Amino acid sequence: MISTLTKQSLKALKYPFQSSSHATSFRLEHQLFDECTQPNLAQHNHLLFDYSRRNLNQEALSVFLGILRSGLPVDRSTLSCVLKVCGCLFDHVVGRQVHSQCIKSGLVDDVSVGTSLVDMYMKTNNVEDGRRVFDQMNEKNVVSWTSLLTGYARYGENETTFELFIRMQVEGVKPNPFTFSTVLGALADEGMAEEGVQVHSTVIKMDVRQLPLSAML
Repeated sequence: MISTLTKQSLKALKYPFQSSSHATSFRLEHQLFDECTQPNLAQHNHLLFDYSRRNLNQEALSVFLGILRSGLPVDRSTLSCVLKVCGCLFDHVVGRQVHSQCIKSGLVDDVSVGTSLVDMYMKTNNVEDGRRVFDQMNEKNVVSWTSLLTGYARYGENETTFELFIRMQVEGVKPNPFTFSTVLGALADEGMAEEGVQVHSTVIKMDVRQLPLSAML
């Protein structure tokens, strides 16, 4: 029996009251929110983020709808979080409605919102829409590029993934460990050994100490 214990179960044995205290704190937060007659956006966002962190995505969507019904103006944190929720639910229908809210609120040009839109469309199998949003972004960072690359790699567009990886560097964006992990995985799937060596040389040159586990599988 002892030999079958996982790290998670060992952690639970080491900290037997941790999960209980977290659950109590969660319930208390909800109680305080429910007691507010007119919760502000910060309070709504806190609850939205809490649900999202716990993968309670349907509940997170309900909070977002509550924000809209209340007439409160959304901010970039609200939109980025709910777009992540839509991606987790693979719900492109609601995702498109949130996209409309991004435009309506004037936040569609924000880099974090734009990146979240790209990620949502890629996760919901709408690669062309994700690419369109990406191409329309005025500002792009390494997270934006990595979201795009990951989307193409997820659907087997491995040569495109590599081409975009080259392009992002030409445009002066430095890859991060997650970017390298995505590209190396795509090249391995495609059997592109020469390109893989090229990327690995870049990893060494940039002195990237550790890649995510997925790059080593």
